[in-house]
Amino acid sequence: MSIMADKARLLALDLPQRIIKALASVGVEGRYCGGVVRDMMLGQLTASYPDIDMASPLPADQAMTLMASHGLKVIPTGLSHGTITIFDPDDPKKKVELTTLRIDVTTDGRHAEVSFTDDWLADSCRRDFTINSLYLTASGEVIDLHNGQDDIKAGRIRFIGDPLDRLKEDYLRVLRYFRFYARFGQLAPDEKTKSDLTRAASHLDTLSGERVAIEMRKILSSGSVASLKLMKELNVLAAICPEDWDIHSYDKLLQWDKRRDPMLALAVLLPEDQTLRLAQGWKLSRKEQLSLKRFGSPLSLSQMQRLTGEYWQEEVWRFCHRQGWSGEQVAGTLIVNWLRHNPKQNKMPDLEGATITSDHLERIRGYDVPILPVTGDDIRSFGIDDGKTIGQILAEIEEVWLDSHFSADRDRLLEAIKARCRHDQKK
Repeated sequence: MSIMADKARLLALDLPQRIIKALASVGVEGRYCGGVVRDMMLGQLTASYPDIDMASPLPADQAMTLMASHGLKVIPTGLSHGTITIFDPDDPKKKVELTTLRIDVTTDGRHAEVSFTDDWLADSCRRDFTINSLYLTASGEVIDLHNGQDDIKAGRIRFIGDPLDRLKEDYLRVLRYFRFYARFGQLAPDEKTKSDLTRAASHLDTLSGERVAIEMRKILSSGSVASLKLMKELNVLAAICPEDWDIHSYDKLLQWDKRRDPMLALAVLLPEDQTLRLAQGWKLSRKEQLSLKRFGSPLSLSQMQRLTGEYWQEEVWRFCHRQGWSGEQVAGTLIVNWLRHNPKQNKMPDLEGATITSDHLERIRGYDVPILPVTGDDIRSFGIDDGKTIGQILAEIEEVWLDSHFSADRDRLLEAIKARCRHDQKK
């Protein structure tokens, strides 16, 4: 979309306008701020209802009372930092974070004590990057106090003020720099910024694993090799994990992985033992940790041949039905193993000329796993009660079904069960 179209859409949203009118009723101005204004200036407001941050000089407790009096639902999500979250009472999914203008009084690299102000310039100076310091008024005027619009156009990620001062205020800004560089960066940082990022990276271990994980997910979801190369050059990756990050394989992954899965990226970039160590330190979800573990599982040559061959569906079925995997996990494991065997080429000679393609991986990911038309109860109906025997017969019947490429129907499989049970009973 164009900048003008995005601006018109943003200004037409009902909830922000209700907030602006409520503030205006007590003589206070409210402005859009932060990422929503930046993305608007890029014509990248892709969501139907974007994440919206707003700011005003009104103290948070007074803003809460005011918004409630105008029929809006309010939650005090961060009163100590002047932040409240305002919801549309008719649609709770629509929300706005409203923060009182503030300045940082003291910082320790992780937390900040703030005081509140009515000075828009002072508020802008405590923000991290120029591209995040823009404000948008109710009339559609962009307030740019740090030449952020020029930096957006140039693809320049520039700190407000001295980079080292901004980094010392919150060392997470090291990773935030590379997150925005991955998304918007076109120009390399100047030498001072490089030096300051390297110095600040040595303090990343003071941050909680959860905060690091949030930023790394976004970096790895970006699909930016340039960002990771710069992180490696400036010793940022080494500060996160001292292993040699395999950026070449990550580059190859990006040719195949349309979904930009950050866990798959991590599995490609680092050895399995290191990914599992990071998963624990970052307190990743159980689902993420399970995916990392499965991505790192070794595949035999015959499994890789089947997954890339004409009847790949049967092998996917084995993983998904018998082991409870998802198609996403099967595809990811194939990628990781392929890169382990032959990271520099698409073709592997020992796979008889088979290739791995983005389209094929998407087929695996989206494969609708069929359900076996018979169950253990059907085996019991033929007089077999022993659980172990039922399991063995069922596994054999599954192979019959797989050998038929899922064409054997229930009647045919019941005949196979009947023949198998008679064989057992004759013994």
